[in-house]
Amino acid sequence: MIEFSKQISEKWNIAAALAEQLCIAYEKGDSPYFLSEYNPEVNLELTTSLIWEVFDFLRTMEELSSKKKRVINALKKADRLTPSVERHVTLTTNSFELDDLLLPLRPNPRSKGQIAAKKGLDELADLVIQQQEEQKSIEELASEYTGKDPSLKSADSVIQGVKDILAERFAYDETVRAMAREFAYDDGFFEIVPKNKKDPAFSQYSNKLVPIQELSKEELLRIMTAEDEKAVRLKLGVQLFRITELLRHHFITNPDSTGFDLICEAIDDSWIRLLQPMVERDVKARLREEAQA
Repeated sequence: MIEFSKQISEKWNIAAALAEQLCIAYEKGDSPYFLSEYNPEVNLELTTSLIWEVFDFLRTMEELSSKKKRVINALKKADRLTPSVERHVTLTTNSFELDDLLLPLRPNPRSKGQIAAKKGLDELADLVIQQQEEQKSIEELASEYTGKDPSLKSADSVIQGVKDILAERFAYDETVRAMAREFAYDDGFFEIVPKNKKDPAFSQYSNKLVPIQELSKEELLRIMTAEDEKAVRLKLGVQLFRITELLRHHFITNPDSTGFDLICEAIDDSWIRLLQPMVERDVKARLREEAQA
């Protein structure tokens, strides 16, 4: 647990040496009450409630340790484990980040992108993602792949397949997934749709987009409980132009490339079809955890 002392120091504004002491005490099995009563260095600086917060954090990190071992073993088998990746896995405090690292290793063979790849369109997708200014248009490049599979009957069907491949590649990018979660958490809003539109319990949310950060913990728990009970549907939304601009800034390096328009369409599709459902699930889980703390 000592590896998390720096994060504890920064998160709770605790001296580095004191954060290390808390980690060592946790591993020894000392309780927060014991530290408050019998450790002068700790009880002079920290309240019992803060010590409990740190211990709860360390307990969560301990629970993550088995998942981290599985991730490291999976990455090692796939020959994708580098020292920097291993350090990232070791120090992460976020279960979602571990899922992101595993996602590319577990492609859905029936996804649109995987089906398109089996038709031989990976090569064209690679060419588009290089973002070069080609001599031929994207339609001309796509026409060279027509007929390579019975379903590829036109340049449009080839371009659609390439878009599906790119959309999944973008959605599997762990940096983008983390960015999208943080963006939705900070700037997202909820549309609260009651099953019974006349239900007075939710009338104050009628026809409103409620910013997530304006909801109290009590409100969040009440609304999420109502969703669990199928009384409401809680839809997470963001300003579409802002999230797509964020994604374009990350992926696009040459706006003059031959495949620029196709990349933009793939980014939009990646958000709507793949990233948004993931972000909604993960942001809700984070909000629920924080509201219950």
